[in-house]
Amino acid sequence: MEPGPITVLDPAAFDLTVEERPAEAGPTAEEAEFDGLLTELEHELGELAGGLGQDWRTELELLHVEAEEGIYHDPLAVDDAELAEAAGAALEADNQILAAFDEIPGQAWQDIPAPFEPPPETGGFVEEPVFVPPTPIVVPPAPVIPPPSPVAPTVVLNNLTRGGAALFYPGDSWELVITGPPVSVVTVTGSHNGVPFGPATFGMTDTSGRWYHFGSMSEYELGSWVEQWYVAGQLCTPVLVFQVVLQFA
Repeated sequence: MEPGPITVLDPAAFDLTVEERPAEAGPTAEEAEFDGLLTELEHELGELAGGLGQDWRTELELLHVEAEEGIYHDPLAVDDAELAEAAGAALEADNQILAAFDEIPGQAWQDIPAPFEPPPETGGFVEEPVFVPPTPIVVPPAPVIPPPSPVAPTVVLNNLTRGGAALFYPGDSWELVITGPPVSVVTVTGSHNGVPFGPATFGMTDTSGRWYHFGSMSEYELGSWVEQWYVAGQLCTPVLVFQVVLQFA
């Protein structure tokens, strides 16, 4: 960017005269106020020093001269007398600690005794390890699987409400009884309306080989059922085939 036009000012066009105040004139109001503040400050400094009659001007002028000459006073200077007093107090404390140690009886502590060594004429001794027998391993007994029953397990379904086992209405109570090997798992597979299900586990036979189940039919069981029940993997006879239908008045 180029500078704009320069305007030359004519000093004669301005009134640059300076009016001097006569020497005999008194201080202005600002000067009088400043002198009053300075006097008040000196008065407060005198009170802080502990006496109103002390003249601070000499001290202030001395500090001003020393500052101009590069001489500064360290406000954190240490008094040699204070150092000597502190060293004496520390020495006295050390002497008191040493005196306290001197008052402790010699039986108050002892060094750690040396390890026991038998006399050479005894031939010494050899520490023998203590034999600890191993803990015997207990093998858990193998699970007892009952042998297949010589007689095929059986299943019986009874309609407790109206008798029979082929036809049920919603609300009919039923009973299922299985006989087979004792303490054996009972499972079932089959189909409902042609849709297969299972296998499903229904507990275990008791010690006499019996298992019971009770219930009642509902509308959720409507349709044709085929069920094969098993005990310990053996098929129960017969295969159950029954229907659950609605009862018409």
